[in-house]
Amino acid sequence: MVDDENDILKPVDADLGAYDHTQRGIIHHVLWILGVSLIVGAFAGMAHPAAVYGMAVGGVISFVATFTFCHLRVRDMGDYLSARFGPVGCFGTRIRYADITGVEVYKLTTLDGIGVHYTLSKGWLFNIRGGECVTVTLAGPKKRSIGTDEPERLAGFLRAKMPGHGGEAGRGDA
Repeated sequence: MVDDENDILKPVDADLGAYDHTQRGIIHHVLWILGVSLIVGAFAGMAHPAAVYGMAVGGVISFVATFTFCHLRVRDMGDYLSARFGPVGCFGTRIRYADITGVEVYKLTTLDGIGVHYTLSKGWLFNIRGGECVTVTLAGPKKRSIGTDEPERLAGFLRAKMPGHGGEAGRGDA
């Protein structure tokens, strides 16, 4: 029997310092409005048939993107950190704790953008909304950056998991 109904909602490792955070995006609202507008325009059918088909296809793509990029969930998966967009999680990244060599917090600019793309200074960026990101340097040196509304908490969690810093990834690496 469960003593507290809230215990059902907690991750299994919640008391062990596991990380699990979902950040809601704002771009999906714009994509939804765009999708509705394109579908309505396609059904109005006042344009050339090729334009009608193009608007219908654009509307469907906007609706798919709406559900794909509604949130970014970042969570501890034991040996690695997972960052995935949307309820299906078709776009994202995995960062093995054993591969982390550095963690930094950065303020994002408008030019950094949102979504999934490569940047010269931060490597692959996974960002649902502006603000700040945590850039993780991996062995190689490769970089992955994750946009977040709680950068200090995520950075602290990742630093604790780095090899040689007392985290699980660092155990037995002496």
